[in-house]
Amino acid sequence: MSFRLKHRETIPKGVKRIVRECLCEATAALGMCTASSDADVHEARKHFRKARAALRMVRGELGAAAFNRENKSVRDASRPLSEVRDAKVLIERLDALNDLSKGRVSSDGIANLRDELVARRRVARGRTIGDSDTLFSILRQARDVRRRSKRWPLRRRGWNAIEDGLGKVYKQGKAAMLNVRLQSTDDTLHEWRKRAKDLRYELELLRNICPVVMKRLAGQAHQLTNLLGEDHDLAVMLSVVGEVSQRGLCIETDALTRVIDQRRRVLQVRASALGERIYKRKTKAFLRRLKRYWKGS
Repeated sequence: MSFRLKHRETIPKGVKRIVRECLCEATAALGMCTASSDADVHEARKHFRKARAALRMVRGELGAAAFNRENKSVRDASRPLSEVRDAKVLIERLDALNDLSKGRVSSDGIANLRDELVARRRVARGRTIGDSDTLFSILRQARDVRRRSKRWPLRRRGWNAIEDGLGKVYKQGKAAMLNVRLQSTDDTLHEWRKRAKDLRYELELLRNICPVVMKRLAGQAHQLTNLLGEDHDLAVMLSVVGEVSQRGLCIETDALTRVIDQRRRVLQVRASALGERIYKRKTKAFLRRLKRYWKGS
């Protein structure tokens, strides 16, 4: 699929096409998953997220009721997959911490935690992609959104159709960044990550209006989501470390916590610096810039 508006493609036609294609790609990826293999779960979640980003771009055109209904449907379809994705990624994050933890955490401590994460992944897979009822529910919700998309009340064909949605996404991301600056918590960082993802995907949707510039802007937003994503994963890992420690397993809690906290500080400093570059403009200035590219495309 091409996750971008085509040259001279109207907004109603383009957004409907993109959302349907994203949902088709998501369900196709789920069709490749089995109870013993979750390799395609990440792809399915990514396509669901892209569909929601496209919806956000035309939320004003859709109207509150239609937007809330479709956004909730796609979100609920994707939600059961989060546990599987987190369980898989936490193992990868722990393996990546090996260099930082050498000499500070014993191999047994890392191995004990890894065994716990592997066990959790197995349970998550069985509860989600190993459950036919859960999979049927996901596929049904995606199918229903595709069917309803034919009746979405999208009328405006050009820039005016997406300006409000783009502005809201940018404004929400900037507000989330400022909120992290005031109170840096796991919740505020995670909220910023979600809003940065919306911006990234909407910039990708507009890639064709000025390919060189939009690729750079989308790349910066992508880098920001990667930094905040790793930070979120490590925050989840810290909670797992605490749970396992309470059960009396020897995983060297204090040493692991120090290693994870050190890595999170680095990630958050980098995210803060990058966020300042991405959100340096006021919302109106950001929209004027993109509007110039739109008019010139």
